[in-house]
Amino acid sequence: MARKLFSFLIAAALAAAAQNPAADIAAARRFLDALNAAQWQAAAADFDARMKEAAPPGKLSAIWQSLGFEKQLSAPQAQPLPDGGLNVTVPAQFRAGPLDLLISFDSAGAIRGFFVRPPHAASAWQPPPYARPARFRERPLVVTDGPWRLLGTLTLPDGPGPFPAVLLVGGSGPGDQDESEGAQKPFKDLAWGLASDGIAVLRYPKRTHVYGARSEIETVKDEYLDDARAAIAALAAQPQVDARRVFLLGHSEGGYLAPRIAAADARVRGIIILAGEARPFGVMLVEQTRYLAHLQDDGPQAEAQVERIRALAEEVDAGPLDPNALYFHAPGSYWLDLRAYDPGATAAQLKDPILVLQGGRDYQVREADFRGWKKALAGHANAQFRLYPGLTHLMAESTTPGSGLGTPADYARPGHVAPRVVSDIAAWIKSGRLP
Repeated sequence: MARKLFSFLIAAALAAAAQNPAADIAAARRFLDALNAAQWQAAAADFDARMKEAAPPGKLSAIWQSLGFEKQLSAPQAQPLPDGGLNVTVPAQFRAGPLDLLISFDSAGAIRGFFVRPPHAASAWQPPPYARPARFRERPLVVTDGPWRLLGTLTLPDGPGPFPAVLLVGGSGPGDQDESEGAQKPFKDLAWGLASDGIAVLRYPKRTHVYGARSEIETVKDEYLDDARAAIAALAAQPQVDARRVFLLGHSEGGYLAPRIAAADARVRGIIILAGEARPFGVMLVEQTRYLAHLQDDGPQAEAQVERIRALAEEVDAGPLDPNALYFHAPGSYWLDLRAYDPGATAAQLKDPILVLQGGRDYQVREADFRGWKKALAGHANAQFRLYPGLTHLMAESTTPGSGLGTPADYARPGHVAPRVVSDIAAWIKSGRLP
């Protein structure tokens, strides 16, 4: 949820084939030109039925204006998909910094998805300095089989074991197993760093990353809980893993849901909440929208953009929702499920250790969430907390000038999970306490 609030997944995309790339590229430019000209009806003219339901002109207007487009669009880039579909990516400049606009087309030339993402990184990922590849090996591991088969990667320290182990559960949106964001891969950093220190790590792609619109997501049970529980079982069953020391690390929405996952699975011996939100989606969406809108415009126009989003945010947090209708990127049933979940209260009922880590320059999940966890867990016998003043939502050093909150541009620059975060997690898993 929080990790990609600025990404605004308006439709669950990626279905059948696109037969005419040139026509789709031209249609993508027409769509974006219409958005920039505030011609909302024209922009939505080529939407498929699902997009028309998810993003009618009123919602499309609120979302686009909240982003604050500033400069000319760059040349489109086409990417054929394994199932024959086509994505068109158009780099653009917004008030908050550079972002990529991705428009997905079906075989009839209809727009079936629209995403806003961090810009594509030109440089390849490089191992962090704390990784010692000679100390571990990696192999594929089937996380769950059946209709939603997921293949993850198990990173094992050298030696017979058994080793303590941790499952990594990612944030919102269709994330890959590395939680790739722009130039950064925080889950790959964590896997290589922790395995270098004698801890086995399992990471896996989200169901929505592998299956797209076919994922049939109705609640977080479909998106998170079922696959996480299967992954815990797969990890605990490995002969090199100490099944008595299997931990769960959730980042962003994965951290928000970590207490719920652990409460339903006695194999989890402790949870790590990494930049996990503790507040409702709508509250955080409005907060993020306000921050991004005011980055370069402190006038009334920025606040007007916030007000456009506020009504949509309040709708998902407290409004009367149709379980089958789409709100932002998910059906009403998804939001109704989350309304019944209190992450702090659920965490407080857990008897196993809890570690909460937060970056001080994180503009997506804030110190207010960190304080929320501390308040909820004030009576917990073994909850520990650490705030890292200079780190972003991806737990890397912010490169945004100044000492305040970071910006989306942080994700476009190469960076790694900070060494002290990796060493703190490793020490906590091994000893049950921070160094």
